[in-house]
This record gives sequence, structure tokens and C-alpha cells, in this order.
Amino acid sequence: MSALLNGLEPVIGWLLRVSAQAAVLILLILLVQAACGSRLAARWRYALWLLVLARLPSVSGIPGRRIPAPWERPPPPRPPPRPVLLAHFM
Repeated sequence: MSALLNGLEPVIGWLLRVSAQAAVLILLILLVQAACGSRLAARWRYALWLLVLARLPSVSGIPGRRIPAPWERPPPPRPPPRPVLLAHFM
């Protein structure tokens, strides 16, 4: 159990950091919307919120071992050739 918690510490730290960044981004968006009021078109308001949606699912900083994509993996090692038994051919 302790090993599991030790392994989760970096992930929890990353999660807190990303959540704090998203909260700051949300506050900035709310400030921009409050400052601009009705002068900000609906299209721009939605575009600002897309910044939050684009930032949250990005996993570019998750700590841990990186698993390579299938095209990056080296081919599996070939098994050694089996010896040919001549007794089967006689």
C-alpha cells in the first residue's frame, strides 16, 4: 500500500498543478469577459472558453514512465532457431 501511495505522489502533484493553472486561466477569462462586457462578441467568448477545454485534457506533463507508441517500439527478439532432428528424416 505504501508503494502505491509513493507512486501516486508525483501524479497528485501534477494534478494539483494543472488544476491551479486551469483555475488561473478561468479567472483570467472571467476578468476579460467582465472588462469587455457586451462589447465582446459571443464567438470570442466561446473561443476564450475553448482555451480551457484545450488545456485540461492535455497530458503533456504527467510524470512517470513514458510508454512508446507502437511504431517506436523495437521489434520483439526472435526466438533461437530450433535444432533439426535428423531422426525424423530417416
